[in-house]
Amino acid sequence: MRKIRIVVPLLISISLFLTACSKNVSIDSGALNESTVALNQDGKVEQGIVWDFSKDYYDTEELEAYITEEINEFHSADGRSNAVTLEYIKEIDDKIHVTLAFDNVETYADFNKEEVKLWKLQEAVQAGLIPEMVESADKTDAVEVSTLEGNYYAAVWKGDYQLMVEGEIFYYVNGIVLEDNIIKTGADDVTVVIFK
Repeated sequence: MRKIRIVVPLLISISLFLTACSKNVSIDSGALNESTVALNQDGKVEQGIVWDFSKDYYDTEELEAYITEEINEFHSADGRSNAVTLEYIKEIDDKIHVTLAFDNVETYADFNKEEVKLWKLQEAVQAGLIPEMVESADKTDAVEVSTLEGNYYAAVWKGDYQLMVEGEIFYYVNGIVLEDNIIKTGADDVTVVIFK
């Protein structure tokens, strides 16, 4: 009985510690100034969209109905439900803020018809899917990707967004690092982000 009294609180403490250490990134929907995509290491994605909504004929309810219809059509074609969900829609200061959640990167790519991939770094290297040399996030050096060790992830992104990743950006190709975990991608170039 004494062992149970010691083990149970220990397990609860470990569980709470691991939960507190989780660093999943997510969109703060109403606070966005620019369209942003949050990418987690488990592949889950949130897309925060900010559009000008200043015209008198724009209607939030009509836009919500349209987005919901697009999601339903996607689910019908895809054969899954809840792969994409509308999490938030609100007009703030003549801008519309929309947040969509995706069950994985592939769903995000299919729904948005964008070129997006997420791999464990070594898988991407072995498949030859990323450049051999990448620049460090602080722009102090370039490194050969095959020499990196550890639990790095490689995201390959084509789309004009701020990309927020779970963890810290260490290396990249084509983009502007704005914060430790945020990079501005470009519409014309493929951005490669290596993070952990």
